[in-house]
Formats: sequence, structure tokens, C-alpha cells
Amino acid sequence: MGKKINPILFRLNNTAIDETIGLSFNSMEIFFSQDYIIKKYIKAVLKKMKIIFSEINIYRSLSNIIIYLKIFSFRKPWFFKIRTKLRLKRKKKIKKKISFILKKIQKWIVTLTGLKTQLVIYRSKSLNLYPEMINLLIQKSFKQRKNFRIIFRKTIFHIQKRFKQGIVGAKISLSGRLGKSQIARTEWIQSNNPFGGKSQLPLHTINNNIIYSYKTIYSKRGTIGVKTWLFLRPIKEVNIK
Repeated sequence: MGKKINPILFRLNNTAIDETIGLSFNSMEIFFSQDYIIKKYIKAVLKKMKIIFSEINIYRSLSNIIIYLKIFSFRKPWFFKIRTKLRLKRKKKIKKKISFILKKIQKWIVTLTGLKTQLVIYRSKSLNLYPEMINLLIQKSFKQRKNFRIIFRKTIFHIQKRFKQGIVGAKISLSGRLGKSQIARTEWIQSNNPFGGKSQLPLHTINNNIIYSYKTIYSKRGTIGVKTWLFLRPIKEVNIK
């Protein structure tokens, strides 16, 4: 049962939280369509600015809309190589551009919904605890035309280094025309615990904190679907060093 269902929907109100909260039963169709348009517009704007994000959560009330954006910090991520160092003047210009674009998004949402909007942005430094970053690493390596087995080994090797930060188990699956095959197939790999024993990934239990993400990669031979599962420990059990 746990393998044939979306793990986020399967764990709602236990460990997972819905992206849209505060919907009324009578006007649910209108709110769902508005939220879909808002998320699509925000994703398009952030992609133009080359800003990596993981979540867009919308909270509604009778007179307000609060949108939470989770953006990653670019100091020293483990999968990007920054060649040029930005100076202080250039950083100030980038901050002004981001603030101008966020005000533009806020005005656009006000015209669409007619309600007061509030954008809350918070950065997360722990890049390795999010499967969206793993999908970006796989997408970058597919553009370089690497073999999918080499991609599997490198990503699992990077994940196993971060087991002390709170990751217990991980799984990656690829589906599509992999390699030089003419028929689509699915391949998957699961991480091993570097401290001894097998890594855990209990998809059937509801109370465990499992993060899931899905992404499609567009190539010349067709689309390739990437799925990642990360099993995290509770915050109290994580070793902070």
C-alpha cells in the first residue's frame, strides 16, 4: 500500500502538511484554481532569476493570503562550483532586484484575488536534507550526457556522507529511455548505512518523516522521470556538530 501512493498525501496531518490551508468547502474550486495559477507564476519568476526553491505554501483566511517561500542559500553548496566571487556592491544590487520582483509578485496576486497578500521568505542552509537538490544534481549530470549508473553512484555517495545530519535512508528511481535502449524501463537504487547495517525506508508506516519529490527531465530521446525518497529522523535525534 505504501509503495503505490503518494507519500505526502499518505502522511497528511501526521508528519506532512498540505501546501494549501484554509480552504472553505463552498468555494474550494475557485481557491484551488487560484492557488495553481499563483504557484505557476511564482515558479516562472524564480526560474528567470535563477533562484532555487523547494516549497511554496499558501495559507488563506477571509481577508488575507500568506505565502511562504523556502529559498536556499548559495554560500557553499555541495553540488555547485562558484567560479566568480560577488562583491558587496553587486550583492546589494541583487537584493534590490529580488525585493523589486517580490513586490511585483505581491501586486499581481492582489489584482488576481482582491485580498491582502504577505510574502514570507526564509532561507534554509541544510541543502542536503531536501530531495529537490538531488533532482537538480541529477538533471545537471544528464545534461552533461553521463551514464545513469555513474549518476546513481555519485548521488548515493553524496547522500551517505550526510547521514550524521539526520538522513536515515534514501532511494532514487529513474524511468524512461535510459542509456542507449529503445524501450523505456525503470531503474532504482537504495543507499546503505555507512555506519553499519542497511538503511531504512519504511513507506508503509505513517508516523515516519519521509520526504518525496518528483521531477521530469526533457531530453532528445524523450522524458525521464526522477523520484527521490528521503527518510529523516526527528529533530531531537539529529546530531548537531
